[in-house]
Amino acid sequence: MPPETNEHLTTEFKSSELKTREVEGLSAHLDEFLSRYDELDLNQLDLLGQMYTNDVLFIDPFHQIQGIKELKDYFSKLYQNIDSIEFSFSDRFFSGNQASVYWEMRFKHRRINSGQEVCVLGNSRLSFEASGKVSRHQDYFDSAAMLYRHLPVLKQVISLIDGRLA
Repeated sequence: MPPETNEHLTTEFKSSELKTREVEGLSAHLDEFLSRYDELDLNQLDLLGQMYTNDVLFIDPFHQIQGIKELKDYFSKLYQNIDSIEFSFSDRFFSGNQASVYWEMRFKHRRINSGQEVCVLGNSRLSFEASGKVSRHQDYFDSAAMLYRHLPVLKQVISLIDGRLA
């Protein structure tokens, strides 16, 4: 009977150590991405080119946008119509070259909720390239909580529907 070795333990440790380094690298990319995201405003849209690849795919419940130029156009329109916006980032998860981050967005828009602050909880799934840039960004959030519940006519309709479901 051959003597027992701990060869498999060494392999597992090296594999675990490698995964830890990969997550640390991805975590650093995510930290930098979120830091730049916090800086975005109508006058800082050039930051998008530092954050996203040229062929980025951006998806949220309202849009699907392909390409950095189109993404800049989208953010430009967004920031022209918003009075204030702030994100608080919380839990983060990593898998391969992807990160998922949970957030709370608070914003004011003159045509939504009578210009009062709206709070929306959401999650972003990000795919990173080796360069640290994001090639795919998909946001998940309750579009009714963000928009529909705060528009005068739709607010009443949704309240009626909610009342019937209760």
